[in-house]
Amino acid sequence: MPNDGTQQRQFIAAQLAPLAAAAAGRQLLWGGDFNFAPQPHLDRLGHVAGVPHADVGTAQRWRDALPGLVDVYRVRHPGRRVFTYVNPHSASRLDRFYSSPALLPHIAVCSVRDRCLSDHRPVSLTLVGLLPSGVGPGLRRARLGFFSSPALLLQMTAWLTAQLAEAPADDLAFLLWWPPFKRRWLSKCGELHAASRLMAQGAEAAGDQLAGLHMALDGGDDAVLPAIIAARQRFVEAAAASEAEAATRRRQQWLHAGERPSKPLTRRLRSKRSAGAVPALRSAGGDLLTSGTACAQRVARVFAEVSAQPATAPAARQEVLQHLAAGRHLAGEQADALGVPAVAAPEVLRALRTAPPGRSPGHDGLPAELYRKFQGLLAPLLARLFTAVAELGILPARFHEGLITVIYKSGDRSEPANYRPITLLCTDYRLLTKVLALRLNPCLDSIIDREQAAFVPGRHIGENIMALQCLPHLLRGTAASAVVVFCDFRKAYDTIDREFLFSAMDALGVGAGFLTLTRLLLADTRSRAMVNGFTSTPAAFLAGVRQGCPLAPLLYLFIAQALLQLLKARGIGIPVAGQQLTALQYADDAQALLPSLDAVPSFLAAMDTFGAATGQRLNPAKTSLLPIGDVPAGLPAVVHGLRVVSQATSLGVTFGAAADPAARWPALMAGVGCCFARIASLPRFSAFGRGFATAAYGVSKLLYHAEFTGHPPEQHMAELMRVTAKVVDRGQAPGDATRKFAGLAGWALAGRPADGGFGALPWREHITSRHAWWGLQLLLAPAAVPWVAIARALLRRCADTAVHPMGLLLWPAGEPPPGSIAQLPPPLRRLHAGLRSLPPVADVAEQPLVLGPWCWAAPLWGNLYFCSPNFPTGIDHDFIDFSAAGVTSLGQLLHLEQAVAAALGGAAYALVWTTMLGRYAAFASRFYAVERLAALLAALPPAWVHAARAAAAELAAGLLQPPALDDALAMLLPRLGWAHPALPTPLLLSSFTVRHGTSLLTSPTATRRAAQYFTPFGLLAGAAAPAPAATVQAVLARLWRVRWENCHKEPFLRLVCDAVPTASRLHMDQPCQCGGAPADRRHHFWTCPVARGVVDSIAGELTARQLLPAPLAAAHIWLAAAPAGVYGGVWDVVSLAAVAAMDHGRRRMYAMSLAPPPVPPLVPVCLRSARARFWTLLTDFVALRCAPASWRAHLPPGHPFIYFDAAAATFKVALPAAAAPPSDPV
Repeated sequence: MPNDGTQQRQFIAAQLAPLAAAAAGRQLLWGGDFNFAPQPHLDRLGHVAGVPHADVGTAQRWRDALPGLVDVYRVRHPGRRVFTYVNPHSASRLDRFYSSPALLPHIAVCSVRDRCLSDHRPVSLTLVGLLPSGVGPGLRRARLGFFSSPALLLQMTAWLTAQLAEAPADDLAFLLWWPPFKRRWLSKCGELHAASRLMAQGAEAAGDQLAGLHMALDGGDDAVLPAIIAARQRFVEAAAASEAEAATRRRQQWLHAGERPSKPLTRRLRSKRSAGAVPALRSAGGDLLTSGTACAQRVARVFAEVSAQPATAPAARQEVLQHLAAGRHLAGEQADALGVPAVAAPEVLRALRTAPPGRSPGHDGLPAELYRKFQGLLAPLLARLFTAVAELGILPARFHEGLITVIYKSGDRSEPANYRPITLLCTDYRLLTKVLALRLNPCLDSIIDREQAAFVPGRHIGENIMALQCLPHLLRGTAASAVVVFCDFRKAYDTIDREFLFSAMDALGVGAGFLTLTRLLLADTRSRAMVNGFTSTPAAFLAGVRQGCPLAPLLYLFIAQALLQLLKARGIGIPVAGQQLTALQYADDAQALLPSLDAVPSFLAAMDTFGAATGQRLNPAKTSLLPIGDVPAGLPAVVHGLRVVSQATSLGVTFGAAADPAARWPALMAGVGCCFARIASLPRFSAFGRGFATAAYGVSKLLYHAEFTGHPPEQHMAELMRVTAKVVDRGQAPGDATRKFAGLAGWALAGRPADGGFGALPWREHITSRHAWWGLQLLLAPAAVPWVAIARALLRRCADTAVHPMGLLLWPAGEPPPGSIAQLPPPLRRLHAGLRSLPPVADVAEQPLVLGPWCWAAPLWGNLYFCSPNFPTGIDHDFIDFSAAGVTSLGQLLHLEQAVAAALGGAAYALVWTTMLGRYAAFASRFYAVERLAALLAALPPAWVHAARAAAAELAAGLLQPPALDDALAMLLPRLGWAHPALPTPLLLSSFTVRHGTSLLTSPTATRRAAQYFTPFGLLAGAAAPAPAATVQAVLARLWRVRWENCHKEPFLRLVCDAVPTASRLHMDQPCQCGGAPADRRHHFWTCPVARGVVDSIAGELTARQLLPAPLAAAHIWLAAAPAGVYGGVWDVVSLAAVAAMDHGRRRMYAMSLAPPPVPPLVPVCLRSARARFWTLLTDFVALRCAPASWRAHLPPGHPFIYFDAAAATFKVALPAAAAPPSDPV
């Protein structure tokens, strides 16, 4: 660049900016002598700070004109001073490389050389390639293509049976036999996989023959229709048996899953990640390693060093274990059951069933799907293997050896720390540890405190989120403050001292048997690393628990419990809701609570002790201090090396007064849009499948955020509903601007297909139901749960009537609770709104409520049983003066009545007013108190008052212990629930799920769907009065149960909803391409000659078998009403196939009408095509083995359309009769 500043700025504007603009969409890398210093105080020697320099203007022009380029050296070395131009009078950094930000991860080195050949020193840059120098053999894995062939499966079953018969009887010999058996099994899988590939040739030949027959049919040869059916069946059967025909295998997988979320669908929708190839890695000395073997060795060493044996202090270990042992212990009988060496086959089967699918296998190459496929043979064998391991204390060779693969995270691609290690463990090892995890899991509630919300049955990550959201409001209400320490541990799972872990397990009483097994599985653990297909030698991992091991998360809870007990013993914590709350934990994610910043040193001292005992060390750079509550001003930015922040993110939620939940919605919506675009791009995906996918993929973060921060802002909710409708109904990506026919309103897409929906999620109702679920937890969960105690205390602070959260079921949402002292804070407001969105709660118990002494403790406020015609919303608002005076229970009210009646003098009443009414001003007059007492008692159910009076008499006589509020609630809450048309049976509060809530909230949608779609269609189809909508609903529910591809069901539901792009629906005044009019749904699916071709073919089949005494009516097809003599299940398939074939003919006729001339005669060609499509669909149904076995007894030879051939033991399609003459529509 020129030397003069003015000329430099002109050069940037005239030359460089246009050059960068011309390269839009591509990555730039520029190097040169730029003759200015971008940061003079760093890049020029002798520059005086504050003195203007010409380079400042040039640097600003560069930033304005070229914002997409970054200074590579300065990014890598932000504060380092180095100079590339040196003369006797000055030095500056003029020579630089600039790159696009996306290229930075591929730049390994950018340095200034010491050697100087002129007055400029050279600057070098080393790029890391996208591809490695070579690819190794990789991991040999079992290929499972033979799963689609029954014959090959039988071969594998026979081979396994023979192999297992040869297993040694001696346990030690059996352990030695196991690894060679797995290698032989892997080879056998390869052999059968190769055999499955040979079957592709038959599929190709059948496909060629089928294509020729269809050409003959289009040419007018109706006689080839039976041949098409036979060829179609041969093609589908051959393709189903061929591993090479992947599309057909996907059809069968999707058929089994009904296009619902499944492993193959997840693979197709997973966002494309960066390639697993590692082009180069930096060695410990800084050199670049490009050899695959060297890179693998480097990865193994780096991560083995992370899990090296940590240095621990005996004194610290002893202190932590002493405090841990003083807490909970597992009962002896539970410990004995945990450590039983014998493993039963049912335990193995349960482990197999609960093992997550799709996991990559370990070094043996045998995935869980292979074990699951032959579980009947292998479960007893695995049970014997695991029992032998436990009894002998010996593992088979390489049984627990891991295989490390890496996934790039971010940053410099040559830096090993910028890769995430994934340890692959063998399936048999994972199954054994899964068995142990399933044993341990039910015991955890006995030994892990409630502050821990991870991996313990019945606990939820949201408990800690709710606690951290409610706690600041509770503290602020009492003008108190506290500090939350958001702890971050360095490589928590990988750095645990194993000896401490074993000691902690022993201290909590897990028993010798289970402890011995755990020691065995964590002894001498080794892993190899595989990079670019090359494998390293084994490296020892001496600390931590195994990544990918089902037992590992549960084992970490022992470490977390030890931390909690130490903090409690050291006095860490704050008083909250009548209890000392020390910390909240979710596995290794911990938030400690301190009364103020002054307690930070004692907290850090406790953490130092914990680190010295366990190897778990805080990461100060990622640990932060968040003051909450009534926060004082002028807090320091850093306290003892820990940052003081105004907001902190943990558990996926941002906490703090400065947190803005709305700020995340644009990014969340962008993520949803990317995933929805992938859903829309999938071929052969029905609207149902797209609906299921939009409800399951790409939305988990959005729903999680909405669950704990509230509904999206209205503009984002509207956008979410719009893009959902676009994807589900029209199959368009959110960003696709093409105008397409919108057949369905957005609200109609939500709901189950059996109910007339398309599988989409009703976003607003689903999120509200999540909020309602948390509201019910606040009602029903034990008070010992930290978040429940905090939230109930906060609720009591907000309203005099909030003795218990039961009032949230009664008080109107959006209004202050009766007797409000303050508005409900956002967390409670969210829960309240969710609960009140549900239908009213009622007593749904079968037996009547038995009143008794517990009525004495019954709450007066928020009590649904005190609603009456005179007080339909309860007594809370009308008698708010009593709640303000502190009267909360029926027994307390009766005691007050007695005291007021006895206090006849002024002094006596003044004592009552002071001690029992809190000197509440309204009750200063005894006359007023007597009058209000009488009114309140009259408003209450007389039977309740009578039962409470009887209890009061027994209490006075010393015959009864005073009932508590919990006694009354235990009688009331289990009876409450909903009896609603949307539910098959009454639903209790304790049984409520988010799905139940969504059904309750969407019941108006079902009513609207019936009125807008089902009733008009039922009347048009000829459904009998008075309930055509119910008839249509029953038909849809029955057809949805047909086990067949959803794409063949979609035309039927679109017909019901009038969601087909006919001229009538498009509001176009034009006839059908057949020449008939009007072009509405009745025409296209009944009266059009193309549709009549399908109807006549069906009628011809029935007539030939003397099963059609009268012409077919629309109700036969549109309402799937089977004629006499036709099995109902077959007729359901016939109805679906008929509507799908008519739709196929309609589409083809429209497409052919747009073709350039000469246009062939449309009606004859499309009629034959639709008729062939109908019979082809029936053939597919049979060939894909969709017909259930229960049909066999109902489909003898001679049954129309489909029959069972007993000799061949298979279903077959009855060849169509000769084409019937055209008929008139009925």
